Amino acid sequence: MLNQFLSNRSSTVIFIPVILLIFWMGDFFRILPEVFEPTFFYRLVNRVFDGQPFISHLVGFFFALLIAFMVNRSFNNSDFYLNENAIPSLVFIVLIGSWQGFHFFSPMFLSFILLILSIGRLLMVYHQKNVLRELFDAGFLIGVAALFYYPLLLFVISIWSLLMLSRSFNFREYAVPLIGLITPFYFLWVYLFFTDTPIDFFDYSANIGQTSLIYNAGLAQRFFLVITGIIFLLSFAFLLKILGRSKVRVQIARKLLIVLFFNSALIYGLSFYYYPLTERAIILIFPLVYILPFFFFETKPFYKNLAFYFWILSALLFDYFLF
Repeated sequence: MLNQFLSNRSSTVIFIPVILLIFWMGDFFRILPEVFEPTFFYRLVNRVFDGQPFISHLVGFFFALLIAFMVNRSFNNSDFYLNENAIPSLVFIVLIGSWQGFHFFSPMFLSFILLILSIGRLLMVYHQKNVLRELFDAGFLIGVAALFYYPLLLFVISIWSLLMLSRSFNFREYAVPLIGLITPFYFLWVYLFFTDTPIDFFDYSANIGQTSLIYNAGLAQRFFLVITGIIFLLSFAFLLKILGRSKVRVQIARKLLIVLFFNSALIYGLSFYYYPLTERAIILIFPLVYILPFFFFETKPFYKNLAFYFWILSALLFDYFLF
């Protein structure tokens, strides 16, 4: 099965929904989990499915499927790797499918889609004279994503980091993405003001009574997390190894992945203390779907196949068993 995804054959269009359904099928009639709603937009979208677990589960499935295909297209169109493949979509399915908390629709899926689109705009800034439009679009997309979860605003660090890596300093190029980032919040403020709705920007809620996923994990979950951690470390090492022998454009694209990971880790760490939202793990999943594939590209066939099937098995145990 792994070879099907490594070569991006047309059959993956069938495999992707089937594999996703295997992870999803155990939860179609499960009660909706209790979710802390951290922002106005998150609350607005999330309550559409309040008390409708089957609908939420079904919509969540189709959004996860959409993201899987978007991640795959984004990876192949962004010069992250030279050969077309479908490994990023497979990685996304395993990461998102292993945890039951993602088996329902979450407004964070919308944020994920917007972040994927922002990557495409960011990678257009290389070797262009005027990139203000691309930078504004990238900032605006991140700003809209942040309406559902405010800490995502910090992804502006990735934009500035990419500019430092690829272009000489220009004050306007650093200011424009910030303007794009603020614009959605300005329109939201206008709406809240004219509808006389309490403005709750950055109204923190303490993380009382919340514990981390790792703290609550059973044996199956820890097994999955350990394997994922090992694959990530090896993927990161392979990414660094091939970085120096890449073309300049490819180097910049791959450096963006490194920047996104550390930026995501920062956001995840900071948001844990202020926003007790279970879906915040998607902040780490976002860069991992682009980095983990390097393990499957660069490792010898025996080792990557062995690791892959153990990873899939541990993900299924994580999904279906609570020991």
